[in-house]
Order: sequence, then C-alpha cells, then structure tokens
Amino acid sequence: KDTSVKENKVEEKYNIVSLTRNISLILKEIGYENVGGTVEEAKDFYPDAKIVGNEKNPDSDLVFEVYPDLIITDSKNHSDILSKMDDYNFKKQCRSLTMPISSTKNLEE
Repeated sequence: KDTSVKENKVEEKYNIVSLTRNISLILKEIGYENVGGTVEEAKDFYPDAKIVGNEKNPDSDLVFEVYPDLIITDSKNHSDILSKMDDYNFKKQCRSLTMPISSTKNLEE
C-alpha cells in the first residue's frame, strides 16, 4: 500500500478567488498557489493575484474578471457577490464556504 504524499503539494487544478485574508492564509499554509484573485488585505500572500477590492467591499466585476472556478469566503457579507453569478453568466460550479472561521479574530495567532 502506497501511503506517500506527492511532495506535500496540494493539486492545483482550480483557479480560486479568496475574499478574506484568513482564507488566503489557509490556502498559503497548505501550499496552494493557484489563487487568481484576493483582497487587498492578503496581497502579501499572493502578490501576483488580481486584487478584487477589500474584505468589506470586494468588487464583483473584478472577481469575475478572474474567471474563478471557486470563490471562497468566510464572511456572511459576501452573499451579494455570490448572488450575481447568474448576471455574469458564470456557468462553472461555484460554492462559498460560510463557516464560523471568522469567529477567530486572527488566524495567525
């Protein structure tokens, strides 16, 4: 039985937009680099990613310009962006994880 891990690398087949610093931090910690867009607060984690606004007010036009496969947020405040998927003819399967991650004030602590 082969229990080896592929160089501790996560398979990066999805272009992700992260709408919070905490989510970007988690993605960085697990070694995920295919982040096409992130918020201003997380630009230090993904300097090549498109900045899609800030956590409190991400710009839906910028989010969808990245053509994400997956949009991840831990904020209930981003439901407006997710509701616009039909307006952008966003055909790919897209899910948002709304979990109580934000109950942790700062994940780096």
